[in-house]
Amino acid sequence: MEIASDFTTPNHEILRCLGKIQSEISAIADRMHSMESRLDELTIQKDWYSTSDLAELMNVTRHTVQERWCNQARIECEKDSATGQWRIPAHEFERLKRGGKPLSNRSIPL
Repeated sequence: MEIASDFTTPNHEILRCLGKIQSEISAIADRMHSMESRLDELTIQKDWYSTSDLAELMNVTRHTVQERWCNQARIECEKDSATGQWRIPAHEFERLKRGGKPLSNRSIPL
């Protein structure tokens, strides 16, 4: 592998190229942000979410959602009368999606 040893490129030319690269990266970042916003708008809103949906969002196991959060009333949820499965209302799912946390065990009224 041969490495170019041409150190004759003026510094101002290198800085100009770096500035151009920085501008292009900034434009790409702006386009990505715009696409993320549009994607959020296109996301289908549901009335209820499953414990699997929430587990995936929060990067925890379904067991954690069901046993530690639902059974201990640390999040707002209810059992579906038709299936017997826990379900999380959309507003609670969105609260957790925005960074909300399940209640601590100590803050649950007895």
